[in-house]
Amino acid sequence: MFSPLPMKHLSLQVLTEDLPSASMILAGLNSFSPDNRPYAEQALPDVPGQHFRECYAQAKARMDKIASQVEFTPTLHSGEATPITEQELEQVNQWLGKAWESCSDFEETRRRQLEERRSIDQLETTLANFHNLHIDLGQLQGDKQFLETTIGMVPRNQVSQLKDALGLDNYLLFPFHDSENESHVIIVGIGGREGSKLKSVLDTAGFRPLDIPPELHAHPEAAKSRLIQRMAAVEEAEKTLEQTISAWSESSGQELQKAARILHLAAPYVALGEAARHCGNLSRLQGWVPAEDITLVENTLREKLPNTFVLESRDPKPEERGLVPSVMRHNRLFRPFSSLVMQYGVPRYGEVNPTQLFALTYTLMFGMMFGDVGHGAVIIAVSLLMRHKLGSFTPFGVVAGLSSILFGFLYGSIFGYEHILHALWIAPLTDPLYMLT
Repeated sequence: MFSPLPMKHLSLQVLTEDLPSASMILAGLNSFSPDNRPYAEQALPDVPGQHFRECYAQAKARMDKIASQVEFTPTLHSGEATPITEQELEQVNQWLGKAWESCSDFEETRRRQLEERRSIDQLETTLANFHNLHIDLGQLQGDKQFLETTIGMVPRNQVSQLKDALGLDNYLLFPFHDSENESHVIIVGIGGREGSKLKSVLDTAGFRPLDIPPELHAHPEAAKSRLIQRMAAVEEAEKTLEQTISAWSESSGQELQKAARILHLAAPYVALGEAARHCGNLSRLQGWVPAEDITLVENTLREKLPNTFVLESRDPKPEERGLVPSVMRHNRLFRPFSSLVMQYGVPRYGEVNPTQLFALTYTLMFGMMFGDVGHGAVIIAVSLLMRHKLGSFTPFGVVAGLSSILFGFLYGSIFGYEHILHALWIAPLTDPLYMLT
């Protein structure tokens, strides 16, 4: 009751041909945890399904990458589960390889479109610094035969001093855009002069030159118009790409669902890992199962396996306690409290499971702190109305509301009024010090 379920170590010997079926049966019971410790390496030297696992890993990686590029949601498998053969898995892997070739083109196109969008955004940000200018921006870059122009940024508190210093050397400074701490300036002077001190003066003032991208070598309005046209072309290309991807996804939907189903059915056999070993026609697998499920496991295997098998189970050894998985099962009432406890960690095998104690103390403390008949009823009503969204947490709200109603009668409180109901215990406002102590 206050600890994880008792576990048994299970050892199953089957014919090698029945191993995939056995793995699927155990996975369907949702109670088997493989034990991957090495064992019987001399009698059973081989780990079955190495190529199967490699093929599965490659196919699963391809499926994940395809799902990241197209809208695809695998449907849950219904019906009887049948083992997947290595040939079926290889066929699916080959198809997924061809499908990924198409999807990789989608990915590359998306990447180029994203880079183009980012480039345009950066150019628009740069162009915003020059919106006050009404000249061809290309004329500001580079030296001319009779005119030397320099464009850049300088700290705002240095503009006045820099303007005076440049004036002594026959240069003109024109601020054209101010940001929070810096000013964008154009410096103009006569070109072809020798012995100019311009560079040293600019370095002293903390001047930083600006490069105007070739795409902006035009009048700001014309450059902005070209950027708008480029962005419209990118948006149109993105729309066309999404339509292409949607059409491909629709035409390949059945094959994708088939591939997802085969990977789903192949997963239990892959999950066995080194918990399964074999030699010739004999295979063995080991793992952990809740003690209360041993009979269910044996009966299910006897019902579904076509050949005989040997099933053995034992209690965990003292030195294995750290390896035994923790299994905790709770009814619908305690399940939401268990989810909260799991946020702090999972009790190890043999340790105390505080879920029920936590549920009791939380419920009582909630009622003591929010004891009110009316408020409790509202909590219950809201929990029931929102049960589709709350899901398994609906009982949590109902229990909290019931606790609030119970203490509401003890306090004689309904929607904050304490003179309507007679308190079965004490009205908090009549003796607040007693309530606090």
